[in-house]
Amino acid sequence: MGAKQVLELEIKTTQTGDGVTKVTAELSEVKGGLSNFEKSIVGARSTIGGLDRDISLFGKNIGSAADALSGFGISIPQSPMALFGQVTRQVTDTLWESIQMAGDAEEQAALFQQTFREEAVATRGELEAFGDEVGRSTIGLMDMASGIQTILAPLGMTREEAANWSVTMTQLATDLGAAFNKVDADVLGDIRSGLMGSTEVMEKYGVNLKMSAINQELLNMGIAGGVQRASEMEKVQARLNLIMKQTSDYQGQAARESDSFSGQMKELEANFTDLKVELGERFLPVANEVLGWFNDSFKTIDVSKRFWSALDDALEQGVITQEEYNKAGKEFQR
Repeated sequence: MGAKQVLELEIKTTQTGDGVTKVTAELSEVKGGLSNFEKSIVGARSTIGGLDRDISLFGKNIGSAADALSGFGISIPQSPMALFGQVTRQVTDTLWESIQMAGDAEEQAALFQQTFREEAVATRGELEAFGDEVGRSTIGLMDMASGIQTILAPLGMTREEAANWSVTMTQLATDLGAAFNKVDADVLGDIRSGLMGSTEVMEKYGVNLKMSAINQELLNMGIAGGVQRASEMEKVQARLNLIMKQTSDYQGQAARESDSFSGQMKELEANFTDLKVELGERFLPVANEVLGWFNDSFKTIDVSKRFWSALDDALEQGVITQEEYNKAGKEFQR
């Protein structure tokens, strides 16, 4: 009943007497109150409607962003809660990856120190300077250099000479990676294989390490008799010389291409690597404690399992009484 109908009812009933007039007056107030309540409901509906439109618009915006990013091969959930869950999961995954990388870097640093020993500090300084020049992670360069050092040092080469060659081969691997658009560590792996006697792996870089080339280089070094008479260290030295001679056109390529798109991408990747390791180092002590707690817990569970198994066997075989069994169990649980 609208406001006009309430007013008509009041006019009609005032002609009949006081009692009716009083009732109609009260009815009028009730109707007016209902009318005000109705207006409040309408206002609330309007507010809720506005909120609903805002939520709907937010959802549409997320949907539009998802559609736009999908054109670049990037997928995001269109639900706000799903988006929050994905972000949380991504942060957790990144943190765990950073902790693992920090752990790997810690082990790599220990290997570097062990392989280079008294040359470790000076060698790391050279690698850091080179990394700054070409935009590479020092951690990655140290890992590459260690891969060469572990070949050269055991052959009898002095640790200082081996360290110099390790830095040189690491730099060369970076240069060849820039020149041939390959991953630096993969190129270093090819160089390692070439030094160990594989001839095919270096052919893609224009390097000939076949026996005839090795024999000639040995003669150039003043070693007669070719590979049949040469020591293992002499053959490795001949391969080192050949690799350096035949890659002279590419040496320094990483520095020359440092401002190119490929060079900038490799530098960005190196920066992310260093950033993740730095982040992981902050959480590594906590992660070690948590993992230690879990490992200790599993050891405790294993000890408990073996204890109760032995106690059950003793009770079953009559070695101990039930009272002794209960007492031993209580003592163990303390």
